Amino acid sequence: VKQRSAVGDKALSAYKKKAQSSLAAANARVAAANQAREEAEHEASAARTASEDAQERARKAEAEKNAVFSETGGKVQGLKRELDTQSSELTKAKESLQSTTTQLTEAEKELRESAIARANLIDEIAKLGQTLKSEQEKNMELVHESREKGEKCQQLSDEIESLREDL
Repeated sequence: VKQRSAVGDKALSAYKKKAQSSLAAANARVAAANQAREEAEHEASAARTASEDAQERARKAEAEKNAVFSETGGKVQGLKRELDTQSSELTKAKESLQSTTTQLTEAEKELRESAIARANLIDEIAKLGQTLKSEQEKNMELVHESREKGEKCQQLSDEIESLREDL
């Protein structure tokens, strides 16, 4: 019985050792799992904080983007209005340039016509000057001839008078 009891005690002792070693291994696994869980919680907390920070930066960036868009949108509208105004002024300037170019062309045509008319008038004045000179010379000859005839007529009148007196 003692022998049996000794074998039973050995078996029980071996079982206790195995149980203790299993318990120690289980406790080590639990401790490792707890440490891994704490590390995972710490990493999750850090990830949550990083995610929240990233979300906050994204919200700020979105707000800044919206502010920039509304600011640039107003500037773009202002620039579009300015562009429309400048385009309108450019169109008016082109129309004015076209009108002025047409007027200049007409003025140049009138100037050429005036120059031709002036040249014709100068030629006509020169011809009239020559005609006048010729007519003046004729007039002088006629005046001279008329004086001579007047003198001759006076002489003849005097002769007639003297002949009448003689008669």
